[in-house]
Amino acid sequence: MSDHVDDARDYLARRTDELAERRTALANRAARIRARQPVAGDDLVAAEQAAADGLAHAVAAHRRAATQHERTAFAHDHCADLLDAHQVPDQAARHRQAAAAERDAAQLSRAEADRAEREGSPTAG
Repeated sequence: MSDHVDDARDYLARRTDELAERRTALANRAARIRARQPVAGDDLVAAEQAAADGLAHAVAAHRRAATQHERTAFAHDHCADLLDAHQVPDQAARHRQAAAAERDAAQLSRAEADRAEREGSPTAG
């Protein structure tokens, strides 16, 4: 798999972790503020919503990345079929390997989105 795909996946994973940690920190802060100042409810709701929105964006980015990886895998498979038809098996094999790597990347992106949803849910923090 290419370095830019690995870099993008690593960035998304780090960003998801950061957002999940930020959401937890905001939820903890909200609990402390509620204990001291119940009148700050509107501010707390806004902070919790901002954290949830950020996490939702990270999850959506992972899902979009997974979709793009699947599309790229499909294109590699199609190229491999065409190369087989033109009797170029070595290049076809490379495209099939690339397709498998893209499907693996898609699976990892979906798993990261699922993890972010689990860890970022209000009941998980």
